[in-house]
Amino acid sequence: MKKIIILSLFTLIFSGLSAQTVEMILPSDLKQQTIITEPSTLNKGFFRVGIITNYGVTNKYFDADGKKDYFPESVWASSWGYSLLLQYGISDRLTAEVWLPYNNDIWNYNTVYIIPEYNSIEENSWDLKSKGLGDINISARYQLLKETDSRPSLTGALDIGIPTGRKEPANIEGDFQYDLPTGIGVFTFNTELKARKISYPFAYTAYAAFLYHLPGTKIFQPSDEEEKDFHYGSNFNTGASIGFHMNDWIAVTNEVNYFLSGKGEKEGAQEDELVVNWAVSYEARLVFQIRRVRLAEAVRLPLMGKTISADPLYVILLQYTF
Repeated sequence: MKKIIILSLFTLIFSGLSAQTVEMILPSDLKQQTIITEPSTLNKGFFRVGIITNYGVTNKYFDADGKKDYFPESVWASSWGYSLLLQYGISDRLTAEVWLPYNNDIWNYNTVYIIPEYNSIEENSWDLKSKGLGDINISARYQLLKETDSRPSLTGALDIGIPTGRKEPANIEGDFQYDLPTGIGVFTFNTELKARKISYPFAYTAYAAFLYHLPGTKIFQPSDEEEKDFHYGSNFNTGASIGFHMNDWIAVTNEVNYFLSGKGEKEGAQEDELVVNWAVSYEARLVFQIRRVRLAEAVRLPLMGKTISADPLYVILLQYTF
């Protein structure tokens, strides 16, 4: 009888340990969480490296009346941007980030002048390029409230933009032969609040952000002899998204975003040069999670706006979690 009791106790203890072992989540499993199931900040000690590339063209815009139109005089531009994104979990609730951007923009201008009295047509075309390091961004994201069954997580963030990019025209050979700036020339401060709730296989997110530019001075045009004072308007950005799993390793996210930029100030500027602009956009993302590797594709489509680009933006993201 005593042997039976002892064997029964060993069986219960072993079963309990086995059950605990099965339910344990290994760090390697946490590093494979998808964009739907992962927390709003990285786990402590996790290090994530990402490469982001974005491509866009500038051909159409929303005018002051909100009507979509083509830029006059056949203005066309393409923009390739590359960024290295580094993220590190200082704790389960605090994540540090560094963005290292590289710009590769090309603006093509084509103007046509018809002179009836001389029965002639004059056409001019030129390209302006912007290539080099952009403005570096450093961020800290802290999870103010952890998610529970009854409430979403709430994360606050502070982003600081450092003016490491070239702020003025360079390699000037003429009024239409020079390199464009790669940065804006001033420090920026961006604060954000983001709420997130997971209800598998769905995840719901809402956020609001406010960005402030410090004032600065710089040369805007190659013909300027002296630097001019300026102060870019503040930006407000808010949106909401719904993401869901199509299967265990593919997720889709749909987001609606509102962007507003306030009126700035520039020495000697005309009244119509510095205006308020806004846009409402839709963004769709397709995200693949293959173990620790994440591949995401996104497109942002401006739906309506005022004095702002009306062209889509395409983004590809590749990340790996160590």
